[in-house]
Amino acid sequence: MGNGRIRAALPTAIAGLMTWVCLSSPAAAQQVAVTPNENLVADGLPPIPASLIEDVRKYSEARTAVMVDWHPVRREVLISTRFGDAAQLHSVAMPSGARRQLTFYSDRINGGWYQPTRGDFLVFSKDVGGNEFYQLFRLDLATGDVTLLTDGRSRNDTPLWNRAGDRMAYTSTRRNGTDTDLYVMDPRDSKTDRLLAQLEGGGWAPLDWSPDGSRMIAMEYLSINESYLWLMNTATGEKTLITPKGGGEKVSYGSARFSADGKGLYVTSDQGSEFQLLRYADLGATPFKPLSAHISWDVESFEVSHDGAAIAFVTNEGGISKLHLLDTRSGKERPVPALPVGVIGTLLWHRNNRDLGMTMMSARAPADTFSLDVVSGQLTRWTESETGGMNPSTLSEPELVKWLSTEGAQISGGQRAAPGAIGPALARRRPTSSAPGRARWACCKYSPRGGATSRGARRRRGGRSESARREARTPAPRRRSTAPGSRVLPPATL
Repeated sequence: MGNGRIRAALPTAIAGLMTWVCLSSPAAAQQVAVTPNENLVADGLPPIPASLIEDVRKYSEARTAVMVDWHPVRREVLISTRFGDAAQLHSVAMPSGARRQLTFYSDRINGGWYQPTRGDFLVFSKDVGGNEFYQLFRLDLATGDVTLLTDGRSRNDTPLWNRAGDRMAYTSTRRNGTDTDLYVMDPRDSKTDRLLAQLEGGGWAPLDWSPDGSRMIAMEYLSINESYLWLMNTATGEKTLITPKGGGEKVSYGSARFSADGKGLYVTSDQGSEFQLLRYADLGATPFKPLSAHISWDVESFEVSHDGAAIAFVTNEGGISKLHLLDTRSGKERPVPALPVGVIGTLLWHRNNRDLGMTMMSARAPADTFSLDVVSGQLTRWTESETGGMNPSTLSEPELVKWLSTEGAQISGGQRAAPGAIGPALARRRPTSSAPGRARWACCKYSPRGGATSRGARRRRGGRSESARREARTPAPRRRSTAPGSRVLPPATL
């Protein structure tokens, strides 16, 4: 095996080794050297010292506490975290409070949703053995009783409560095992389950109920570059296309929410733009008016407060999340206090319209649950997850830098000072296409979710599921403004 092939195999080999090492018993550390099992071919690698097992183990034991939901009546959060091998649902009654475990399964819980007016029960989603045939269950919080709501065989996904808390929409493949039809039920009684709309394709999902519950916005997802929004009657299942098909431009819609009066829609899309922009339009009116055109970055997520007075949205600015608050009445942004540099995941408004919950992670902290008081500007940390024995303060924080490639395209990345190294080093990734006979390296964003998501990058990649769209992003050159506080390096000559 040549040196080039050995170098190419190293990332895969090391990843496999770390997985194997972390699953090995502590007794293996008593051995002099470790021999990988038959599932990992290690050709040209030096002997692996057994002491590496304990050295590496701590890097796999950091936990996370992802925000799942707010309790609708009390100021409590529902989180997903693990004390064993699989993430389960826990409730936290106060910031830094004890995590009270609610579910106890060998398989991870895929999501959980409180009944949205009283919170006396919740619905959760779970598969078996990672087969992704998710089933919905009702958990009675007073008794701990669990009831299966779906058929136990098909894939049931994207559950969505209406405002009144008496109906939940979800998609299911039970009709033919392929198409994701739309169903509605009252989770208090699984016998109320009914087919709302028979649909074609596997990319359908409900996005939002209208305030009065008579209509619903559903997305038809075809690819990372093409999706459509439909307005659906929740009594008859009759659907009307909101975003026209045909024409020379394929448009990608990220999400959609009704306005507080139910007469308009807030959406994110890349129509006529290199980036996903936050937009608004009255129902039946086109085109959508851009609300974030002044920001030359993708809007990755947004949520409208329950009273409709504010929109919280997150932009991906060179791999770093930035939170924005938009006043829907004035159309102007509200000031947001400085947040830790990192990645913002979940966004959830409490029904008090003051507390904005979120999941945040950074170079020195795993994913944890926070809330921001949008009136006072106070940031509250609800959980502080364990880091496997590591001291977070010793972990290196990246500096956002930008430089020009040999083709003149601007590239951004995270620069870290390696302990003991002479000068900082840039983390690098696989080569991307460049001039014939020459490799051009793209710098890895320190963000675990990837990097640039501009329209051009999406056009080159393609994709399928919404989760894959969020998690499988690969770095690509940015061609717009430099993020505040970043440095620009001279053109690369790699």
